Amino acid sequence: MQRLGLDEATAWRCVGTVKVLVNHQRWFDLIASARKPVYAVLQALLKDTEVQQFIQVNRHQGVLWFNKESFDELAGWLLMLSSVHSLVALPEAEVAPQIVSHLPVIQGLLRAEQASGYRVDRLLAAAE
Repeated sequence: MQRLGLDEATAWRCVGTVKVLVNHQRWFDLIASARKPVYAVLQALLKDTEVQQFIQVNRHQGVLWFNKESFDELAGWLLMLSSVHSLVALPEAEVAPQIVSHLPVIQGLLRAEQASGYRVDRLLAAAE
């Protein structure tokens, strides 16, 4: 990637993004079986060290924090993944309803983010 003109940090960020996308390409499968879909998706994401790196989880004064912009980017990628899957795997008439059915989870993740003060523990609590 450096041959494409990216600096080393950006190249590694791209590699990390691809890993997260591959590892969670079917995140939406958790929705159907979960009593609390937002919590289930968030819990699965936060167990992944690649996601932790992606959202820049860090410990400061004994508290785990995450980066707002990176979390927003992750939410966007999750929506993109479900949209692409729907476009490829479903009949045309089912694409829009499927994507729309995933939006409440994405919105729930973003609401939890807002309520969290960017603390990981509060993020999980807000998703319950």
